[in-house]
Amino acid sequence: MSKLGSREAIETMIEKGTLILLPFSDIRGYDTSGMNCGVYITEAQNLNINLMKLALQRIGEDSICIVEGDVKT
Repeated sequence: MSKLGSREAIETMIEKGTLILLPFSDIRGYDTSGMNCGVYITEAQNLNINLMKLALQRIGEDSICIVEGDVKT
């Protein structure tokens, strides 16, 4: 909630289908091609290089990706 707004705003976005929360464990088989969306990966310092590659390969050309994590970790 600290990144996207109030609890009510997030619940509204989920109900309207404008926000999809996807656990990283479900990234296999997911593809954003044709969705024209933004992907926000948080806590990226906890990912190894193979998991990061897996996630980035799922980002379609019509989408953007924001990766957030502690670069010192």
